[in-house]
Order: sequence, then structure tokens, then C-alpha cells
Amino acid sequence: DFNASHQRIDTLAQSVIDNYRRSSLDPTVLMREREIANILQALAQSLENNNDDDSEFKDQQGGGGAGGKGGGGPQPLIPPAAQLRLLQGLQKTIYDSTRELSETENLTTDQKTNRVGEIGSSQKQLVNLARELLKKLQQGNQPPPKQPNNPDQPSK
Repeated sequence: DFNASHQRIDTLAQSVIDNYRRSSLDPTVLMREREIANILQALAQSLENNNDDDSEFKDQQGGGGAGGKGGGGPQPLIPPAAQLRLLQGLQKTIYDSTRELSETENLTTDQKTNRVGEIGSSQKQLVNLARELLKKLQQGNQPPPKQPNNPDQPSK
């Protein structure tokens, strides 16, 4: 989700700013800055080539009918294909962060513990975002609920 990505960037950036204010440049600052860059890259890549991927995605949904729009209602601001690409990019960022943490030797136990907590929180948030997207996609593929017959109106 694009909002969650921006919130994660804000959180990471605030942590980096706090370290700079304390004149502290420990290895976790560089890790957080790299994570911010990776999230921004994932955001940009998820929006690239939207038209090609989204038209293929829409064809698979089977929407349409005369006029081409069907009765599906307004289209989301961020197409589902772009959201999926973003989730993929965010998962790669989490993987890269985990690998970097495991390869960094000059961290204190507290620094490692804090960073593991941050990465774990990101992973949990990503799982929740994927579930939300799945729900939205499933709801979008279901036919509208049948309207109950109104007992006050005679049936035809």
C-alpha cells in the first residue's frame, strides 16, 4: 500500500534524523537510509509501465460488456497490478535489510535487537497489506449482492 510505504519512510527518516541530532553515525543509520532508498525505488517501479500490465490484468478479470466499463464502479487510484508490484518490491527490501543485518558484524546487541524489531514490524505490516489487497481483489470479482424482494411490491 502506498500510504503504508510513505509512513514507513517517515518512520525510518525520523530515526535517521534523531541519530544525526545526537551526532551518532552507527551502522544502523546507513541501513535505514538504504531501506528508504529501496522503498522509494519500489514505489517508482510499481508505477512504471502501468498501462501495459494493467490492461492485461483487466482482461483477466473479464470485465466489460457494451461500452467497455461494465458496472464495476470507479476504478482505484492505484491499479491492482501496481499495488502487487509494490508489495513485491517491499518484500525484496525486507529481504535485503535482513541479509544486510546478518552480514554486519560491528553492531551491538541492542542495535541488532532494535533493527530485528524494525524489520519484523515491516514484515508484519507487509503481510497485513497483502491480506487487505487480496480482500479488495476478491470483493471486486464478486457479483453484486441480490436485492431482496420488497414484500410491499407485487411480483411480476
